Amino acid sequence: MPQAFRYRLKPTKSQIAILNMQLDLCRWVYNQTLDLRKNAWEDEQKRIGYYESKRYITIWKQDKPELKEVHSHVLQDVSMRVDLALQAFFRRVRNGVVSLFCVVEPRNCDSHHKFLYCPYMIG
Repeated sequence: MPQAFRYRLKPTKSQIAILNMQLDLCRWVYNQTLDLRKNAWEDEQKRIGYYESKRYITIWKQDKPELKEVHSHVLQDVSMRVDLALQAFFRRVRNGVVSLFCVVEPRNCDSHHKFLYCPYMIG
């Protein structure tokens, strides 16, 4: 059975600045991925799935070099979160529940102060 550990970090001021910058970049990738998928459907009725949207991360890294400072698996997890949010949204729509389209919480919300690092990434 997989085992999870949760750590509370006490970073220095310079580390806090780096972490905040990485969180901002993750938010940027989230919004770009959401925008990409939304525009593809509105313009061409084309569905972009998780794997295709994940490929755009490498293109965005060329245009925005600061994305290279965030681990690639973290950015891929952001793309996965967009995919899961859209799946949940369309599931609610199918069930007749009136729902907002993928609401992004404010910057100071605790749910966006998370990073996912898999065990094979550490070390």
